[in-house]
Amino acid sequence: MNKLKGRPYFKASLCILAAGKVLIALLSTLLTTFLSLISMQDDSKDRPLSEGSNLFGEYNFRTGEMDSGGDPDGWYEEDM
Repeated sequence: MNKLKGRPYFKASLCILAAGKVLIALLSTLLTTFLSLISMQDDSKDRPLSEGSNLFGEYNFRTGEMDSGGDPDGWYEEDM
């Protein structure tokens, strides 16, 4: 009879340990995701913008300006 008396506490401690493992795994995943988002570099600085140009359209490397992407002599990112 004495052996059965301590078993509910043992089962409860196993459940607490399992929940702790899940919590640690969740926190490490969230931390990893957060750190990867912070460390991502901003690629928008790679393309130079001329003065007075807007941010819409495609960057034309021939003219150095943003345009609609319809310049037949233009050199665009997909041409690289």
